[in-house]
Amino acid sequence: MRSPTARSTRRKAASGRQAAADGARAVVLASAVRRGELRDQDLAAARALTGLFRRNGYARRQNTARKDSEGYGAYKKGDELRFVAGSSDELAAIRRMLKQLGFKPGRPFVKGKQMRQPVYGRAAVERFLSWVGE
Repeated sequence: MRSPTARSTRRKAASGRQAAADGARAVVLASAVRRGELRDQDLAAARALTGLFRRNGYARRQNTARKDSEGYGAYKKGDELRFVAGSSDELAAIRRMLKQLGFKPGRPFVKGKQMRQPVYGRAAVERFLSWVGE
């Protein structure tokens, strides 16, 4: 059995890495405001969405090599973001923030016991991932 001090040391290190990542994301969002990509009043919504995305959201990117080899007629998957919501209230909040930030949310769907909110389009994915720092 590991000692409690080793466990608390690992926990402190993990929280330090999380704090550093949060600070880096804040810098990225602040630079998006300076570049004019994001308005000051939308900064809170952008922070909340990036937090939700980091919690359990994910991005799907188009496999260009597969599209080139199979052709667009056979491989039609494109770029998309997916936000995972645990409740209908959380889903409504995600949709509201996406619209506020100028994204066009797709039709939500249920997968497992969670709701997913997709956002389609390469430009939308690249814009959002630049805020997240990926």
